[in-house]
Amino acid sequence: MADRQIGSLTRRTVLGATGALMVGGTAFGTSQVNGAAGTFVLEQGEECLPITPLRGDETAEDLYDWRKAQTQYSSAGTTDLQRDDTSILFLYRDPQGEHYLVVVHDRYDTDRSGSQYGGGSATFRFSGPDSGQWVVTDDLYSGSANYDRWALDQDPQQIDWTWDDFRTDGGVYGPLGDSFEVTIDPAFNEDAALFDQHYGGQITDWQVLSGDRSDPDRTSISMDEPIRIHAGRCEDEPQSGQLDVRIPQGRVNPRSRGLLAVDLYSTDTHPVEDVNPGTIRTQSNGVRPVKIRRQSNRDGVVRLFFRLSDVDLTGEETATIRLEAETAAGAHGTGSATVRLVPQPQRGRDEADGNRSGRSEDDGDDAKDNGDNERRGPPDHASANGRNGDDGRGGPPGGPGRRDR
Repeated sequence: MADRQIGSLTRRTVLGATGALMVGGTAFGTSQVNGAAGTFVLEQGEECLPITPLRGDETAEDLYDWRKAQTQYSSAGTTDLQRDDTSILFLYRDPQGEHYLVVVHDRYDTDRSGSQYGGGSATFRFSGPDSGQWVVTDDLYSGSANYDRWALDQDPQQIDWTWDDFRTDGGVYGPLGDSFEVTIDPAFNEDAALFDQHYGGQITDWQVLSGDRSDPDRTSISMDEPIRIHAGRCEDEPQSGQLDVRIPQGRVNPRSRGLLAVDLYSTDTHPVEDVNPGTIRTQSNGVRPVKIRRQSNRDGVVRLFFRLSDVDLTGEETATIRLEAETAAGAHGTGSATVRLVPQPQRGRDEADGNRSGRSEDDGDDAKDNGDNERRGPPDHASANGRNGDDGRGGPPGGPGRRDR
């Protein structure tokens, strides 16, 4: 995770001096954008920031986890992402591949230690999506203490938030569809409509989160300039490339509780030393390797280990595993390999027979792991021909049937 402050330099000054500012591990460059399916950017003024949706195995509503009084009218599901006196936003991809925009103001302070500035106020003028709706409205409920105002029947929509110390405000909008554009014109603190009417406090930072759900990159953006989020690529963003994915072993048993070894070879666009390990995952269900090991005897190769129980290996004789990953500079790459499968055991056949190709987890971690099939030499000549002696007469070694030469 990278968490950097731009500081007192204006973005235009930095870009003029360096061409592209590296923030959060990605290039925050010029605002010209090229269209590309499945890739997203945030533009603010003359700047363009590639953003990667955070992924999870729960719905967007469950991720936010707003349940009125049960969570003190706050987001209990994003506490690991929240920061004191900070407003965050990010795209979230759910298990069905749908995208949502998530906004969380401040931190749900369960230990009630408080923050430097207490609660806060914010106003967002929100427009652009052709589909979706606010599936979480923190806070929109009936009650005398509900001071937030959600004007959703106008364009642009306007949401006025205000919250007390120890609490959050925010919401979730979606699903956004395959192609979308969202514009947010922000107003924080003194510029917000409900500033100091019910609660005091201030927001001191506005951050965009991108990448790994458990450890995302954080990029601070201007708190008084509109932003635009949509599908596409920044002009100077590295383009997509090809991953070289190979399966080092023979047949594998998808019913095994062991590991699947997958070798990732360097390519021109994705040398393995440049690949960000935190971005390696299967394309079908977003599974990450449980272990990554550099092959010391082979340059430009790393071995990935996936739990067979987690990987989707659907097929009778073969299956395809598809991977995606990004370099540290943000170049996205995809690749696939064919996996030969052990067939389902026939009736009356010993189940264990079908498990011989499924290795245990320990097998995947040493020199005898799933890759040793590719290093195994041809069988001994005599053994391959069913002979006990090297002269073909069938006698035991050194016995009467053997002729010394």
